[in-house]
Amino acid sequence: METTALPAPDAAALAERGYAPPPGPIERALAAEWQEMLGVERIGRHDEFFAPCGPLPQAMRSLARLQQALGREVPLAALLARPSVAELAAALERDLHGLLAVPLRRAAAGVPPSCRHLIDGSVTPYLALAQTLGEAGPVYGLQAPDPDELAARSDDLESLAEAYADEIERIHGEGGCRLVGWSAGGVFATAVAQSLERRGRRVDSLTLLDCRPIEPQSAQDEWTYAMALAIGSMRGRFLDADEHAALDAQLRAAELQPEPFLALQAQAQALSFLQAWTGTTILPQQLAHLRSRMRTMLACFGLLRGYRPPSLRVRPHRLWVGEPGAQAWPLHPHSERDGEIHGRTEGDHESMMQPPHAAGLGRAIVEEWRRQAAAQA
Repeated sequence: METTALPAPDAAALAERGYAPPPGPIERALAAEWQEMLGVERIGRHDEFFAPCGPLPQAMRSLARLQQALGREVPLAALLARPSVAELAAALERDLHGLLAVPLRRAAAGVPPSCRHLIDGSVTPYLALAQTLGEAGPVYGLQAPDPDELAARSDDLESLAEAYADEIERIHGEGGCRLVGWSAGGVFATAVAQSLERRGRRVDSLTLLDCRPIEPQSAQDEWTYAMALAIGSMRGRFLDADEHAALDAQLRAAELQPEPFLALQAQAQALSFLQAWTGTTILPQQLAHLRSRMRTMLACFGLLRGYRPPSLRVRPHRLWVGEPGAQAWPLHPHSERDGEIHGRTEGDHESMMQPPHAAGLGRAIVEEWRRQAAAQA
């Protein structure tokens, strides 16, 4: 994750709010952590951790400390959606995994675009891009539900898309909507667009960012990919071809297959394996979060495997890094008839979503929204 894209805590804004002392052990633990991080004398229960924008490299470190202090997982998406002490504490007392819509950019008005989650269920990689969509109003991310719910759906992508469509209708109310999807998120966005159009809803735009299909592959290949992505995100550098091959060979051992690795009783072995690959100390709370992400990835592979885009009324706006190439979805009859909109963006598949490339990507998206709005006027 690109932590420099995260909103920054605003110590000055705290002084402008009335102080209400945090009751209860969870609120007090949250307030104490935020006081230390912001360097302020006191934090009230209604104070918010994030300002609308700005860098925060310490966010993940603070999150890890919160998890250690509370003895439980605190998803970053929950912190983004519930930024005040009272709101986050209330959410922690309930089940956080049911949270779907996460505000990535807060604004008072505008057509709120929604970004589909990635293969690991996360939406935080959209944070830098969300801040560049200046005229969009609020920007939401739709993260994946609990991995148990995903696994229960098996290969039923249509029903999951219907659940996402319900959430979008709750956010948007009447009128059209804008959908955005990066990488595998574009596949989910396409499925949601199909669901919304079946309901008679207008999809104003479908923006697909370097979106590639999930090709059928073996269960072992999917497991290796999921582990490689998890290790790469933890160490801030993705595996090269030689490392990927070495990881694949190691993961073929019986004790490192998905079922034993993800089992709760295998904690010591899993921690040792991950620390060897990342070169860092992994906390038990981090391992729990990682296992949840990996279970989500495996479930998403099953949902998306071999999916091909349907014919849609909306004309997809595809932005690629370089040329689409052999890995891109082929043009379908509806594309040739209606004329999909293609463009190129700077960076590579990962860096296109991070500063400085995210700013140019955001401008390209907004310009296309303006063009579409003018054509519909």
